[in-house]
Amino acid sequence: MNRTTEIADPLRRRVALVVFLGSAAAVLLGRVHLGFGLAAALVTALLFSYLLARELSPLRRRLASMTGRPERVPTPGEMAELLEREAERESENREALRTERDDLVDILHATANGLVLLDEDDRVQLVNDAARRMLGTPTDPLGMRLPEIVRNLDFLQAVARARRGGTVEPQRIEVHTGTGIRSLRVWASRLQGRGTGRRVVVVLDDISDVQHLERVRTDFVANVTHEMRSPLTAIVGFAETMAEESDTFSPISQRGLQRILANAQRLQNIIDDLVRLSRLEHASDTDREEVDPTELVTRVCEPYREACADRGQVFALETSDLPAKLPLDPELLAQALSNLLDNAVKYTPEGGHVTVRARIADGALRIDVVDDGPGIPKEHQQRIFERFYRVDSARSRAIGGTGLGLAIVKHAAALHGGQVTLESAPGRGTTFSLRLPVEESA
Repeated sequence: MNRTTEIADPLRRRVALVVFLGSAAAVLLGRVHLGFGLAAALVTALLFSYLLARELSPLRRRLASMTGRPERVPTPGEMAELLEREAERESENREALRTERDDLVDILHATANGLVLLDEDDRVQLVNDAARRMLGTPTDPLGMRLPEIVRNLDFLQAVARARRGGTVEPQRIEVHTGTGIRSLRVWASRLQGRGTGRRVVVVLDDISDVQHLERVRTDFVANVTHEMRSPLTAIVGFAETMAEESDTFSPISQRGLQRILANAQRLQNIIDDLVRLSRLEHASDTDREEVDPTELVTRVCEPYREACADRGQVFALETSDLPAKLPLDPELLAQALSNLLDNAVKYTPEGGHVTVRARIADGALRIDVVDDGPGIPKEHQQRIFERFYRVDSARSRAIGGTGLGLAIVKHAAALHGGQVTLESAPGRGTTFSLRLPVEESA
């Protein structure tokens, strides 16, 4: 407190005025009569003590409550000690907060994920080193607006959706930097705490290496399947030629020839599914056209109705109020439904039921394929859509199949903007549900 502040202190002015007036009155009255002077001094002392007590009363009550004994008012010495103790505690708290803040900043800069905090005007309030590297910012972007740093429409739209309070699922976005194109997985979320305004936090994950490895894997599969076609075609051709003359072979040779043909056909199916899956993984959109969903589903189901009849199974098709036309990719939908039906027929025992239900629900075409098979244990359900994953490898090989059918269904649904889910339990069969968001045609 400087000299000017001390002079301007209201309490000090009031005390000085009371003391001055009381002293002057005591002096003047003391000249007239000693008793009057003493009375004036006593009144001055009482006014002075009342004034100080009234001004200090809130502080004393607050300090008394801090001691845990509000019934006992602390003395001035105890008040000074309490104030000093609180000042030390406040200093320690400030130091602890400063240390915690510095630690948090160090952690944010050390983390491998990029982090960007934007204010209401899309200006950068916080950015860590990882985000600078991923976005390729040559200078410190603090205070800059996001469009000045990132010139990617998908990135800016994700931030805008988060600012409006929408749910922004993680999405892959490619951004151009000084070192080339980076693939980023972007999360954006609006801060919900009080006093945060409409600030948005963006978390970045660099998946460029993962994308590169995925391209290498896909190219490897494509090259291998291409190179396998020629020798496989020769094997199948010679085996079929030999099969025409199999009457002259011994029974062992005939069984061996049939095994060659069966395994060659299985290998051909695997190659076809690998090529089909590779195309789906590289596809960015579907070839939609206006199709009659009832006719499409009925046409795909017809061969499986006959297969069920041959195996002693009961097949049922239920189509409930489907519109006349829907914008769909007929080839993709037919492939996905065929794969689900193929599994249902293979795993349903004789006398069991295979049911297909197609309807419009919640703005999506929903197709359920229900079977009476052995069911899928809970621990396998999360991985059942992975390529080549089998619940029971021995049984799956005996029944047949490539192990790629459900992976193809998953990608076909994703290209339509939908998903495939399942409900199953051991001994209770399985229900696969294909949901494809659609807009009904006028």
